[in-house]
Amino acid sequence: MSSAARSFVTLAVIAMLAFVLGGCASGPAPGPPPGEAVGESPEAAAPSRAGPLEPGPAPAFSFDTLDGETISLADLEGRPIVLNFWSSSCPYCAALAPHLETLNQEHQEQGLQVLGVAGRDSEQALRDKAEALNLTYPIGMSPEAVAAYGVRGIPMTFFIDREGNIVSSVLGSRELPDLEAEVQKIL
Repeated sequence: MSSAARSFVTLAVIAMLAFVLGGCASGPAPGPPPGEAVGESPEAAAPSRAGPLEPGPAPAFSFDTLDGETISLADLEGRPIVLNFWSSSCPYCAALAPHLETLNQEHQEQGLQVLGVAGRDSEQALRDKAEALNLTYPIGMSPEAVAAYGVRGIPMTFFIDREGNIVSSVLGSRELPDLEAEVQKIL
């Protein structure tokens, strides 16, 4: 194999690994410039963070679900929350969603609330994907929440305890036992 071909193959492998290990991109670029929310123009953007939040107080959020309900962090006070940022077109999000649904079903009696939030997507695409995956947890859109949580890649999942603190977060899809371990930290 020629030196140029080896270089090309090496670059292709590095690019593929970066994509696989980093989850789906939240947009065509790695992320919007600071101060610009995903899917919005700079003029309409909420302040953005440089990257995903570390453990500490969870930023307030509010969004309208596909069922027409408004959900906010304040409404869920005292409940553990799994806040998943996703997109209907992300294959890693689709792989993760059934595990989140399992957590939602298995821990409802303990007060767990799983939420799916998209930054930019069509409502119909979200609805179609949620129905195809048989998701029952609330799903909606909030570019403001994406910006507030510093989401730069998806799926990005935050685990928030009963006191409203982010305990941990994970980027990318995970298997159910790994997610269960994170949920146990917030129950």
